[in-house]
Amino acid sequence: MGPARRRGGRVATGLLPAVLLAACSSSATGVPPPKLTAGVQQDRVDATNRQISIPLINQGNSTVTVENVQLVAPQFTTVPGSRAQDDLTPGLRLNFPINFGTARCGAPPAGHPVVRVRVRTIDHRSRVSTVPVTDPDGLLDRLRRSDCQQQSLLKAVSVDYGPVIRRPGLPGHPVLHGSLIVRRKAAKGSLTVVETRGSVLFDLLSGTTDAAVAPRSPVAVLSPAADVLTVPVLMSIPRCDPHVLIEAKKVFFFSIGLRIGSDPEQFLQIPPPVPLQQALRGLFGPCPEK
Repeated sequence: MGPARRRGGRVATGLLPAVLLAACSSSATGVPPPKLTAGVQQDRVDATNRQISIPLINQGNSTVTVENVQLVAPQFTTVPGSRAQDDLTPGLRLNFPINFGTARCGAPPAGHPVVRVRVRTIDHRSRVSTVPVTDPDGLLDRLRRSDCQQQSLLKAVSVDYGPVIRRPGLPGHPVLHGSLIVRRKAAKGSLTVVETRGSVLFDLLSGTTDAAVAPRSPVAVLSPAADVLTVPVLMSIPRCDPHVLIEAKKVFFFSIGLRIGSDPEQFLQIPPPVPLQQALRGLFGPCPEK
């Protein structure tokens, strides 16, 4: 886990929600248990790393050192906590990026999410606090729905990348010609490829002609009697600026829009394998340095 990210600095305790107490007693030295509040959020960096951030606020009167933060939520399986080593002074808020497990799909989740926070207090003792998570925007439920949708699609179909060939494109920039291989798994009936989507840096367009030509929609249909569908695609860069490779997030966040039978369209994430990622980065080779 990366270092905690400071957001908002010190806060006025009178404006905070009710104090959420740690589930541990005072030590023999008279040091009170930590008093922490916790929320949940996800920015673009978190989403790229499949993480969330837990904002912790110290509402106590003494500094604690946060050593580990673990999410325990009914929406997801529980994974090991993320390590930290950050001092949380009274009134300070720090964001802690952490990992979370796979979604529990099926019946609606029951119970409330908490974080288990291991802290070291000023008496040099480590304690574990169980802190309820405030989630007014329903982020965890949205992430669960998205994860369950991906799980359902992965049971229904698989999508792989075929071989690619690098060719000159228009107006002179190279283009990768390749294909997406869609295979039926548990999906019943027809399977429609509605569209393909690239990322902030790369276009992923269906077809075999120049990327400037608008693709048709739907792209292709796998009949109920067939099990494999090959969709030709073009991969290119919309602008020739190699510096954006360093600055951009979700560089390889590709997806394909699928419709199973008469169901609504759903998007399946299809990140390119590492060799293809390297070939895509190579498209910036002819670009002039700025």
